[in-house]
Amino acid sequence: MAVHIETSVEDVPGSRSSRSAPASSRTRGAPPTVEQCIIFQCSMCDGVAVACPPDFADLPDRRVPRGPTMSEQPSESEDRSRFREMVESAHEGIWEIDADGRTIFANARLCELLEWPHDEILGRHLLDFILPEDHERAKRHFRERLNGEAGTVEHRFLTRSGEVMWAMLSSFPRRSSGGPRGGSVVGMLSDITQLKRTQEALEHSRTKYRTLVENSPDVIVRFDRELRHIFVNRRLEEIGGIPRSEYLGRTNEELGFPTESVEFWNRELTRVLESGESNTFSFDYEDADGVHRYLEARVVPEFGADGRVEALQSTVRDISDRVRERQTRSRLEERLRHQEKLESLGVLVGGIAHDFNNILMTVIGNAELAIAELAAFEPPNDEIRPLLDETEASLRSINKAADQAAVLCRQMLTYAGESTFELRRVDLCEVVREMDHLLETSISKNARLVLDCPDDGLPIRADAGQLRQLLLNLTLNASEAIGGADGEIVIEVAPAACDPEFLGDSELADQIDPGDYARVSISDNGEGMDDETRARIFEPFYTTRFAGRGLGLASTLGIVRGHGGGLTIDSTPEQGTAFHLYFPLIEETPEAG
Repeated sequence: MAVHIETSVEDVPGSRSSRSAPASSRTRGAPPTVEQCIIFQCSMCDGVAVACPPDFADLPDRRVPRGPTMSEQPSESEDRSRFREMVESAHEGIWEIDADGRTIFANARLCELLEWPHDEILGRHLLDFILPEDHERAKRHFRERLNGEAGTVEHRFLTRSGEVMWAMLSSFPRRSSGGPRGGSVVGMLSDITQLKRTQEALEHSRTKYRTLVENSPDVIVRFDRELRHIFVNRRLEEIGGIPRSEYLGRTNEELGFPTESVEFWNRELTRVLESGESNTFSFDYEDADGVHRYLEARVVPEFGADGRVEALQSTVRDISDRVRERQTRSRLEERLRHQEKLESLGVLVGGIAHDFNNILMTVIGNAELAIAELAAFEPPNDEIRPLLDETEASLRSINKAADQAAVLCRQMLTYAGESTFELRRVDLCEVVREMDHLLETSISKNARLVLDCPDDGLPIRADAGQLRQLLLNLTLNASEAIGGADGEIVIEVAPAACDPEFLGDSELADQIDPGDYARVSISDNGEGMDDETRARIFEPFYTTRFAGRGLGLASTLGIVRGHGGGLTIDSTPEQGTAFHLYFPLIEETPEAG
């Protein structure tokens, strides 16, 4: 049986061919292009084969001598076998489609990829294997090939089982001997499904990462080795007020940030750059609105293939709420410890006051009985009258001292919360105005007293006597703080609305609720207090005065506690102190007409 092998050199318009680029003009050792290959039409295998150009012996890795003799040339049978073996063992699917789009050749690999038997794939139209959505695109590419344009495209193919396969199709026209236009299209098909899936997974991962980074509440920045910004997320643009395009390619110094901030960041970034280890640090700043903010930054190195740090990634998180919460918790814990201490002292003081008060009552009672008996005694002669008078004077001194001691006991009981208050409706403004003359005469002559009360009353439920004692204690305390210098004591009465945050900083915060209060403030411009003194002023028997007993402010706290009120203090050394007392307002019930 005769075998006919037709050999031709294909010229693709717009590309180099063996006719326009002879072998002698190609770079020695360069691989041949598709356009420079020879197409073998093999009648035995009903298909085509692709071989290198006739001068492939020029390639360095070839060891075939140029111009073999006829006796050395392979026979047609050997050519046919060799090329059939090459085509059938190719890793790519080899496909030939006629001008009508019908399959006229398919190698074993193509049949395997498309999952069609060889005898069934022949004669089938190209579009039978293309996803319907890609038909128009496939038709366009096929027309381009028939018109003489070679090219490589990616298509989605349908296998016989219905699976979608992504493939890369490199194809070119094969001209018939009857005219200049292509008579068929020859192509090589490579399965890139896994590659596509990997690319899609990578793109999906990138999209998720990009979404995460761009919508993160944290500031995320990448720096190169010269500390230039190579990426900034949207958050930095929002809080910095600078378009991200202005950050890219510039350092913090070039962006005009404060020198201190630039030096701080350069130092922290350089530490990671040189050590190759992550670094976490905190810092604070004041934002454009004047709010003090606390931030935490973490800088991690990015390593290149050579193990060298090639970039830095910084994540900055606003931890202001966390820091303030921690500070608030710390203050509350400290206040709780202080309250527990005061309560313990209160229990101790209350016990002592009760026992001591019982002793005083005995002393006072016996002294009064002795005085009464002396008054009823008729001396037998006038010689003992002076002795009786001296005895009566001593008894009255004892009684007076016992009364003073009883006052101290009542103060201790008030601090301990064991005093009995007669609570009734009183107008706080009236109580303060009534105290004007007494307070004026009680303070030092170089201190000026100023009262600031509203015309409208502020009704509260209180023991008027205890309120007067409280006002007197704090006013005398303010006068002592002013000392011998000229100063001013201001007593201000006003309504106040207290919210939970405000009340959280108050003494006795655990017993008061948010709402409307009457506030009375006693302030001075005296010596003020430091933090250590401020922390102890309500402890019984603690005093900074030489002649003080340390019970005035302790009893003041007890009076406020007994009225269900609150107390805050503002004090600065050398500037003065202000005590703010809060008493719950009562609602006035309109009288029935």
